[in-house]
Amino acid sequence: MEVTTSSTVEPQNMYNYINSLFMNPIIIGIFALVFVLYFVFFLSLGKNNNSRIFNSNSNMSSSSGSSSNSLEEGIFSSIGLGSNSSSGPGTASLSSTVTNKTSSSSSFITNFLTVLIIVIFIILLVINGVQYYFGVDIVAKFKDLFGQNPQLDVKVVEKEKKEGDKKGFPRIRKPVLKEEVFNIPGNYFNYDDAKSLCQAQGARLATYSEVEDAYNSGAEWCNYGWSEGQMALFPTQQTTYDGLQKIKGHENDCGRPGVNGGYMANPEIQYGVNCYGYKPKMTKEEEELMNTSTPYPKTEKDLEMERRVNYWKTKLDEILVSPFNYTSWSRV
Repeated sequence: MEVTTSSTVEPQNMYNYINSLFMNPIIIGIFALVFVLYFVFFLSLGKNNNSRIFNSNSNMSSSSGSSSNSLEEGIFSSIGLGSNSSSGPGTASLSSTVTNKTSSSSSFITNFLTVLIIVIFIILLVINGVQYYFGVDIVAKFKDLFGQNPQLDVKVVEKEKKEGDKKGFPRIRKPVLKEEVFNIPGNYFNYDDAKSLCQAQGARLATYSEVEDAYNSGAEWCNYGWSEGQMALFPTQQTTYDGLQKIKGHENDCGRPGVNGGYMANPEIQYGVNCYGYKPKMTKEEEELMNTSTPYPKTEKDLEMERRVNYWKTKLDEILVSPFNYTSWSRV
């Protein structure tokens, strides 16, 4: 029978699961700590019991010694001899001998525990050091645990070093920036200004195929942008187009699904710009604009409605709401 590394309810797998626990240095440390605590606890109980026994024995010896001494003094004084004081020193000598044996025994146990803790600490230090510096795992496995010839198989497994430094630490990779199409909104730039603006951004004007690839990746912006070849282009997604069809007056604000626009004969018309290169980092103002902008340009009517909605939002605490009926607040 071979003990496998899986942990299920089967007996042989359970034995190996327990074995894997003991291979973990943390588990070994916990078991050692619990063992030491239990040992110290029961040792203290034994010391307390021994001290109580020795104290009672010493008290009994002293009382019996004093009574026998007084009796002997009376007897020997009647016959004119000195008192016999041999019993007192003998009892003290016996108690001192037992106390010395107990102290030497407790000293031996203390030394043993100290050595045990140091050995366990050194073992854990060596195991973790080998794993950390050399990328090596030491794996132990029992074979034929309950057979006639049980075997202990110890393997040293070297971990594969990832791409990094000499010690095998993974190299921290910086995020890879990719060139992409990005739009500069606003109808403020003619064709020549658009080319200069892209170069100032470290980019160039985007081609039609690059704008089309951006559309296929989900890009859309609802304003024309100068592109390579004196074209003004902007992409619109199908979902945005479908949503605009439900808003009266905005059905055609963003053209049709796909890449809108084409060649513009007049290079002086002012549009936005479609650049291709590394997109600049988003500023706080641009982040706020992204969170509040809509797929279509708002009309004066839309802006007036938005102002009225914001006004009533500030008055909600003053507005009363009627109950569902005379017995319940809302529909059950």
